[in-house]
Amino acid sequence: MKHKPLFIVLLVIAVKYSGAILFFGLIILGNVRSGRTIEQRYERTVSFYNEKKDVIYSAVETGNFTELQKMKDVDVRDDGGAEGTLKDTVTVNIGGYGIVPSGGSYGIYYSPHGYFFGVSFEELKQTEDGWYSYQIFNNSDNYYYFRLIEDNFYFYEETW
Repeated sequence: MKHKPLFIVLLVIAVKYSGAILFFGLIILGNVRSGRTIEQRYERTVSFYNEKKDVIYSAVETGNFTELQKMKDVDVRDDGGAEGTLKDTVTVNIGGYGIVPSGGSYGIYYSPHGYFFGVSFEELKQTEDGWYSYQIFNNSDNYYYFRLIEDNFYFYEETW
């Protein structure tokens, strides 16, 4: 019985499992691409905030997010008025990493109320430099983390 060359065997395996290889490759690439620690994401967010402070303040005050939305890699969510949200809260997402079921996003969170979207201070655990909350249902490892930048503006990170 003649054996097939190794490269043919590897090619057959690669073709057969290409979907799984691609899926796991994207997860790895997404997490490597983020290539940042939470401290680096915090520094990037604070830098963005300081550079764009006038545009951010204007958007929050007027409710017009057009200029923010035009910026590369920025997604603005006006949370005010949505069911279960607090009026006038705004999320400015400036980065993300990974894909579902293993990823996250981070950016600036504005709340004039001293509360976070869907989470009150009482439900958050305070750390040395911020607040965090883990989702407890379904054995989840999802978390929310907030750190004050200034006044009512916070760095946030959420994972899923």
